[in-house]
Amino acid sequence: MSDVLFQCPSCSRHLVTNAGSIGLVIACTECRQQIFVPKAGIGFACPGCRAELAAPASQAGATFHCPGCGAAVVVPAQSTAAPPQPKPPVKGDLLFRCPTCSRRLAVQASVTGTVATCAACKQQIIIPRHALPFPCPNCQAELAAPPSLARQAFDCPRCQATFTVPPHDAAPPPANAGAPPKVFLVFRCTACGGLLDADATSTGAVVACKSCGQQAIVPASKLSFKCPKCLRELAAPACLGGATLACPRCGGQAVAPQAALRLPSKRTGKV
Repeated sequence: MSDVLFQCPSCSRHLVTNAGSIGLVIACTECRQQIFVPKAGIGFACPGCRAELAAPASQAGATFHCPGCGAAVVVPAQSTAAPPQPKPPVKGDLLFRCPTCSRRLAVQASVTGTVATCAACKQQIIIPRHALPFPCPNCQAELAAPPSLARQAFDCPRCQATFTVPPHDAAPPPANAGAPPKVFLVFRCTACGGLLDADATSTGAVVACKSCGQQAIVPASKLSFKCPKCLRELAAPACLGGATLACPRCGGQAVAPQAALRLPSKRTGKV
């Protein structure tokens, strides 16, 4: 994707962003004014490194510095290359770190390459341009991250689940590959009444209560439902029908459905 060269209309600062930001609002790195990235009608190449560049028609004849090699380039009067076509907006959230304070941040992936303000240190930062799309392994939300975050732990901005960002050379698994998603069985400790959770397939197993330390037996799951926050599949024993339970993954409040009542069958024959 080409880099777009233009001037801030407020302070005349020379700015650069990618073609995918055309039409978006960014903050000038010099005067902090909010400005629109103009449409680039002139496409050309840097004479030094041959990087693809572009500029609006109003910048014809102006001298800029190539963002790739730093060489001085003059915007031609007419295009010597096809003007850049902005790519469709990237869906989902982009995960990255502030280069100043290392705060974990997340923004809409469609604003890559623009300038934003860190919520923690208030410094102006450029949102990374190159990112690998991948789904959250918990809620399947569409995410993306730059190569620098590969194999690092991050929290999903949608369900708050912690996961490891996959490397860019990792091939995405087939949609039907892997084990079925884990279903959490939520139940109460018979000693202290505290909430416990376990794999729904571990019925009959003995686990230790995190609150009182007593041993508890994982009951059979009779009720199936979903967490309304992260959409994780949950289960519960029949005795918890109608109870409000905390999702073991994201902490969201989920109400277990009431157990269905079975009517007694009619007796036949003489009494």
